[in-house]
Amino acid sequence: MDLTAIRVELASALVVAIVSGVSFIAKQIYDWIKALAAERRAREARLLTLLSLLLVGRSVFKVQADIRDRLQESIAARDPTLAASHVGFEAVFSHAFQSLTVQEREMHAVIRGYTVAGLKPINEAALAWLREDTDFKITSAKDPVMQELGEQLRALEAHVQLWLAKFAVWIPETPQHALVYLDDEVKHGVPFPSGIEGTVLAVARSVGRRRA
Repeated sequence: MDLTAIRVELASALVVAIVSGVSFIAKQIYDWIKALAAERRAREARLLTLLSLLLVGRSVFKVQADIRDRLQESIAARDPTLAASHVGFEAVFSHAFQSLTVQEREMHAVIRGYTVAGLKPINEAALAWLREDTDFKITSAKDPVMQELGEQLRALEAHVQLWLAKFAVWIPETPQHALVYLDDEVKHGVPFPSGIEGTVLAVARSVGRRRA
């Protein structure tokens, strides 16, 4: 075999090796990008799951608060002394429990039902999400929105943990209790972090934009 043929074979082999190497590297890059996109989709989905829980919880709270206000007004209208002598919705409702009218007792039952069957499972699901989170609650990101989210998630975890603890001693064996509040007049716990829904949505959108 002459020198030219050898050179051609070597060149061909080199081209094949280069093409194979480039193809391998390209596939590695593609797989990495695909995995990164999947990870970002998963992060976005997790945030949207939490956001859904927060929004549903807020909706239940608002409906419950409307009925709460109506019950308070009804009690105050028929027994102003009782309503004036106790501070806070729960104190008024508890002391008026034995004398509630049929209509008032129905409202009290609905308020209590929203606490038991509405807010409790939502808070349990939120606490499970927070306990499983290893990404957003503690973050090294310098992005101020990410840092804000971390602070709000830690505050939310403390809030729902205390809410569930108070529920356990406040509701099951005490039918006159209907509400579980932490940041009312008696200050039994830490408040719900204001504005957390907007922060969660902002971070979810940011994750989604990086994925697009």
